[in-house]
Amino acid sequence: MALHTLLKARDGLLPELLWGCNVSDVALILGFAFEWPRVVGAAFVWRVALGEPGFLAGLGSGQRYAWTSALVHLVPTVLAALYLRRSGLPRGSAAWALAVSLALVPLSRAWTPPDFNVNFAHRRVAFLEQAFPGRWSYRFVSVLLAGAALAAVEVVGGRLLARGAEPDSRDIRRTPHDPRA
Repeated sequence: MALHTLLKARDGLLPELLWGCNVSDVALILGFAFEWPRVVGAAFVWRVALGEPGFLAGLGSGQRYAWTSALVHLVPTVLAALYLRRSGLPRGSAAWALAVSLALVPLSRAWTPPDFNVNFAHRRVAFLEQAFPGRWSYRFVSVLLAGAALAAVEVVGGRLLARGAEPDSRDIRRTPHDPRA
Protein backbone atom coordinates (compact mmCIF):
# COMPACT_ATOMS: atom_id res chain seq x y z
CA MET A 1 0.00 0.00 0.00
CA ALA A 2 2.89 2.35 0.73
CA LEU A 3 4.35 1.88 -2.76
CA HIS A 4 0.88 2.30 -4.29
CA THR A 5 0.49 5.58 -2.37
CA LEU A 6 3.89 6.81 -3.53
CA LEU A 7 3.00 6.09 -7.16
CA LYS A 8 -0.34 7.89 -6.75
CA ALA A 9 1.50 10.90 -5.31
CA ARG A 10 4.08 10.85 -8.11
CA ASP A 11 1.35 10.73 -10.75
CA GLY A 12 -0.80 13.43 -9.12
CA LEU A 13 -3.52 10.93 -8.23
CA LEU A 14 -3.60 11.13 -4.42
CA PRO A 15 -7.37 11.81 -4.35
CA GLU A 16 -7.83 8.29 -5.72
CA LEU A 17 -6.76 6.97 -2.33
CA LEU A 18 -10.33 7.66 -1.18
CA TRP A 19 -11.63 4.91 -3.48
CA GLY A 20 -13.27 2.26 -1.31
CA CYS A 21 -10.63 -0.29 -2.34
CA ASN A 22 -7.84 1.84 -0.91
CA VAL A 23 -9.82 2.68 2.22
CA SER A 24 -10.49 -1.03 2.71
CA ASP A 25 -6.74 -1.69 2.41
CA VAL A 26 -6.13 0.67 5.33
CA ALA A 27 -8.97 -0.99 7.25
CA LEU A 28 -7.42 -4.40 6.62
CA ILE A 29 -4.00 -3.23 7.79
CA LEU A 30 -5.55 -1.95 11.02
CA GLY A 31 -7.75 -5.03 11.39
CA PHE A 32 -4.80 -7.38 10.99
CA ALA A 33 -2.56 -5.34 13.30
CA PHE A 34 -5.08 -5.02 16.13
CA GLU A 35 -6.91 -8.35 15.63
CA TRP A 36 -10.25 -6.72 14.75
CA PRO A 37 -12.21 -9.44 12.91
CA ARG A 38 -15.21 -7.13 12.42
CA VAL A 39 -13.06 -4.61 10.55
CA VAL A 40 -11.42 -7.35 8.48
CA GLY A 41 -14.86 -8.87 7.80
CA ALA A 42 -16.42 -5.60 6.63
CA ALA A 43 -13.43 -4.81 4.40
CA PHE A 44 -13.42 -8.33 2.95
CA VAL A 45 -17.16 -8.30 2.20
CA TRP A 46 -16.87 -4.86 0.58
CA ARG A 47 -13.94 -5.94 -1.56
CA VAL A 48 -15.55 -9.15 -2.81
CA ALA A 49 -19.00 -7.65 -3.40
CA LEU A 50 -18.09 -4.24 -4.82
CA GLY A 51 -14.36 -3.56 -5.03
CA GLU A 52 -13.09 -6.49 -7.04
CA PRO A 53 -16.04 -6.53 -9.47
CA GLY A 54 -15.53 -2.79 -10.01
CA PHE A 55 -11.82 -3.25 -10.60
CA LEU A 56 -12.44 -6.09 -13.06
CA ALA A 57 -15.12 -4.06 -14.86
CA GLY A 58 -12.64 -1.21 -15.19
CA LEU A 59 -10.03 -3.54 -16.63
CA GLY A 60 -12.59 -4.99 -19.02
CA SER A 61 -13.59 -1.54 -20.23
CA GLY A 62 -10.00 -0.61 -20.99
CA GLN A 63 -9.37 1.62 -17.98
CA ARG A 64 -5.67 1.95 -17.24
CA TYR A 65 -4.32 1.27 -13.75
CA ALA A 66 -0.91 1.40 -12.10
CA TRP A 67 0.65 -2.05 -11.82
CA THR A 68 0.36 -1.75 -8.05
CA SER A 69 -3.43 -1.64 -8.38
CA ALA A 70 -3.49 -5.35 -9.18
CA LEU A 71 -1.45 -6.04 -6.07
CA VAL A 72 -3.57 -3.90 -3.75
CA HIS A 73 -6.67 -5.66 -5.04
CA LEU A 74 -5.57 -9.27 -5.05
CA VAL A 75 -3.19 -9.61 -2.10
CA PRO A 76 -5.31 -7.95 0.63
CA THR A 77 -8.42 -9.87 -0.41
CA VAL A 78 -6.58 -13.20 -0.22
CA LEU A 79 -4.99 -12.28 3.12
CA ALA A 80 -8.39 -11.27 4.50
CA ALA A 81 -9.90 -14.59 3.39
CA LEU A 82 -7.09 -16.48 5.12
CA TYR A 83 -7.56 -14.42 8.29
CA LEU A 84 -11.33 -14.96 8.26
CA ARG A 85 -10.88 -18.67 7.58
CA ARG A 86 -9.28 -18.78 11.01
CA SER A 87 -11.60 -16.38 12.85
CA GLY A 88 -14.83 -16.71 10.88
CA LEU A 89 -16.71 -13.91 9.13
CA PRO A 90 -18.46 -11.80 11.78
CA ARG A 91 -22.20 -11.28 11.43
CA GLY A 92 -23.07 -7.77 10.38
CA SER A 93 -20.02 -7.37 8.15
CA ALA A 94 -22.24 -6.39 5.22
CA ALA A 95 -24.01 -3.69 7.25
CA TRP A 96 -20.70 -2.17 8.31
CA ALA A 97 -19.40 -2.33 4.75
CA LEU A 98 -22.51 -0.59 3.42
CA ALA A 99 -22.31 2.11 6.10
CA VAL A 100 -18.68 2.91 5.29
CA SER A 101 -19.40 2.78 1.57
CA LEU A 102 -22.24 5.28 1.95
CA ALA A 103 -20.09 7.54 4.13
CA LEU A 104 -17.34 7.60 1.50
CA VAL A 105 -19.59 9.17 -1.14
CA PRO A 106 -20.06 12.62 0.46
CA LEU A 107 -16.43 12.61 1.61
CA SER A 108 -15.30 11.84 -1.93
CA ARG A 109 -17.60 14.52 -3.30
CA ALA A 110 -16.13 17.10 -0.93
CA TRP A 111 -12.46 16.12 -1.13
CA THR A 112 -11.84 14.87 -4.67
CA PRO A 113 -11.91 16.58 -8.07
CA PRO A 114 -15.03 15.87 -10.17
CA ASP A 115 -12.97 14.44 -13.06
CA PHE A 116 -11.66 11.66 -10.77
CA ASN A 117 -15.24 10.61 -9.88
CA VAL A 118 -13.99 8.71 -6.82
CA ASN A 119 -16.68 6.37 -5.45
CA PHE A 120 -19.03 7.73 -8.14
CA ALA A 121 -19.50 10.84 -6.02
CA HIS A 122 -19.63 13.23 -8.98
CA ARG A 123 -21.13 11.15 -11.81
CA ARG A 124 -23.49 8.23 -11.69
CA VAL A 125 -22.86 4.70 -12.93
CA ALA A 126 -24.01 4.94 -16.56
CA PHE A 127 -26.09 1.76 -16.89
CA LEU A 128 -27.96 2.48 -13.64
CA GLU A 129 -28.56 6.09 -14.59
CA GLN A 130 -30.12 5.00 -17.88
CA ALA A 131 -32.50 2.65 -16.10
CA PHE A 132 -33.19 4.99 -13.15
CA PRO A 133 -32.76 8.60 -14.31
CA GLY A 134 -34.40 10.18 -11.24
CA ARG A 135 -32.08 11.24 -8.44
CA TRP A 136 -33.88 9.35 -5.66
CA SER A 137 -34.75 6.28 -7.70
CA TYR A 138 -31.09 6.02 -8.73
CA ARG A 139 -29.92 6.36 -5.14
CA PHE A 140 -32.48 3.87 -3.85
CA VAL A 141 -31.60 1.24 -6.45
CA SER A 142 -27.84 1.80 -5.99
CA VAL A 143 -28.08 1.27 -2.25
CA LEU A 144 -30.43 -1.69 -2.72
CA LEU A 145 -28.09 -3.41 -5.20
CA ALA A 146 -24.98 -2.70 -3.13
CA GLY A 147 -26.71 -3.93 0.03
CA ALA A 148 -27.90 -7.09 -1.70
CA ALA A 149 -24.41 -7.82 -3.08
CA LEU A 150 -22.81 -7.22 0.31
CA ALA A 151 -25.40 -9.39 2.10
CA ALA A 152 -24.95 -12.19 -0.44
CA VAL A 153 -21.18 -12.16 0.05
CA GLU A 154 -21.63 -12.19 3.82
CA VAL A 155 -23.94 -15.21 3.66
CA VAL A 156 -21.91 -17.21 1.15
CA GLY A 157 -18.56 -16.06 2.53
CA GLY A 158 -19.70 -16.81 6.06
CA ARG A 159 -20.50 -20.38 5.08
CA LEU A 160 -17.31 -20.92 3.11
CA LEU A 161 -15.02 -19.31 5.65
CA ALA A 162 -16.68 -20.95 8.66
CA ARG A 163 -15.33 -24.37 7.70
CA GLY A 164 -11.92 -23.58 9.13
CA ALA A 165 -12.94 -21.10 11.80
CA GLU A 166 -12.16 -21.84 15.39
CA PRO A 167 -15.10 -21.54 17.81
CA ASP A 168 -15.29 -18.11 19.38
CA SER A 169 -15.00 -18.44 23.15
CA ARG A 170 -16.84 -15.12 23.48
CA ASP A 171 -19.94 -16.50 21.76
CA ILE A 172 -22.48 -16.64 24.60
CA ARG A 173 -24.76 -19.01 22.68
CA ARG A 174 -22.27 -21.82 23.17
CA THR A 175 -22.26 -23.49 26.53
CA PRO A 176 -19.82 -26.02 27.96
CA HIS A 177 -22.39 -28.72 27.13
CA ASP A 178 -22.71 -27.58 23.54
CA PRO A 179 -21.11 -30.26 21.28
CA ARG A 180 -19.95 -27.49 18.91
CA ALA A 181 -17.86 -25.89 21.68
